[in-house]
Amino acid sequence: MRSNIESIKSTEGIDIAFVEEANTVSHESWRILIPTIRKENSQILISFNPNQLADPVYQMFITNKHPDALVIPINYNENPFLSETSKKEIERMKSNDPDLFSWIYEGNIRSTTEATILHNIVIKEFEIDMSRQMYYGADWGYQDSNAVSQCYINDGELFICREFYKNNLDPNQLRDELLKLEWLYNKHITADSSRPEIIKLLNATGRFSFSGARKNIGQRQAEGAFKFTMALYLKQFTKINIHPSCTNAAREFLSWQWQTNKNEEILDIVLDGNDHYIDSIIYALERPASQWFRSNIRR
Repeated sequence: MRSNIESIKSTEGIDIAFVEEANTVSHESWRILIPTIRKENSQILISFNPNQLADPVYQMFITNKHPDALVIPINYNENPFLSETSKKEIERMKSNDPDLFSWIYEGNIRSTTEATILHNIVIKEFEIDMSRQMYYGADWGYQDSNAVSQCYINDGELFICREFYKNNLDPNQLRDELLKLEWLYNKHITADSSRPEIIKLLNATGRFSFSGARKNIGQRQAEGAFKFTMALYLKQFTKINIHPSCTNAAREFLSWQWQTNKNEEILDIVLDGNDHYIDSIIYALERPASQWFRSNIRR
């Protein structure tokens, strides 16, 4: 599943699929695996150690309570072969670091890690204030999702209002899908500049105006520097409010992390890959981020 998930699409007649360490499996891999296990009375058996709320396996089977899933928690106190040495270590951790004990030994999730970038995320219902200056952004993909966002800023807080998130669309299919989104009509959208042909195709509809992102708000020119600086910009908001309808936005923002090295030391590099909606927000906010950078970073 990790090296070539597409290779299992044509597999037939599977009775049982066993997924080990399932907390590492991506949304895209689940999207391909689950329809592949289609034989009558077939089963998918999953084992994993709960990690973060945003992990796809946790979202799909615990948070959203899949109707056909039987969920069985299994903890250390049900292990008849647990050694006395382990029991002493468990009690020591329970006394000295209850949060770590709760995660490692009681199977509870941890909402953040030391590598988590944003600690200002709030997922809640709110009325969209259309009197505010709206910002729109888009990131392109194919196997990765196309993502389009709408957001605004008010009193030091960022409000993420709407999302479009869909993959496996050719340019014409993407155009047709976006034409269904009336909240994009007559709006200017700052998009990933790496696909000028898509921007040209969408602008030809006359329904909206796309332009390529500069991918620079004044930061030094170096690989990864733009996303690093935009991460600092997003961290300075008092809150990032995400509407519950923006499920992919919530998932990506909660799990967005810095890279770590083999010694688990945190690096000043954003972990790239599963952040397509975040990229669309980054493009949307280039202009206010440039003003922030000039006032607070560049001297």
